[in-house]
Amino acid sequence: MEALRSLTRTALHGIELGYRHAHHLQPLGRVLLLGRGRHRGPAIALDDGTCIERDCAIGVLHLNNLGFDGMHTTSAVSAARAFGREMLVSMQALADAARGDPRFTDVQAFHATSWLPPHGSRLGFVATPLPPGPGTRMRAAWFALLLWAFAPAQETRRLARPQPHAYWLSRRCLLERFPCRTST
Repeated sequence: MEALRSLTRTALHGIELGYRHAHHLQPLGRVLLLGRGRHRGPAIALDDGTCIERDCAIGVLHLNNLGFDGMHTTSAVSAARAFGREMLVSMQALADAARGDPRFTDVQAFHATSWLPPHGSRLGFVATPLPPGPGTRMRAAWFALLLWAFAPAQETRRLARPQPHAYWLSRRCLLERFPCRTST
């Protein structure tokens, strides 16, 4: 089984690199990738009053599945802690990109679709489940494959039941929670 997992991880590695290149994604720390896109759904109002209109520019976030390869953890709890630490570093890098990268100066919100259960409200994220349907089932199957291939802890691979959610984060919340770093 481990040989099949290794072979699958190798194939997915190539797919991930191709996807990253095709969508012009840049790494943010170890666990996030950032791209630019357009909101294709109906208008959304976030908790802080940010309104995301259809077709407006958004930052698109992806988990960097290849970044999990170097995390050597033995339990779901230690994997979650390692991920949390890395996510904070990536979130600071996202705030820095939002402030300083000209490609993101007009972006008022960031979006991700993830298998992670709703959380992240302390960081400003708003999570909503994707509506039932074939697209959501396909995403859940894809996330299950990614988890099986890349999750560092066997316990995580065995217990995870991916339920796709849309995650939104306003620029305002991001910059408030991750202020500009000062150099000393």
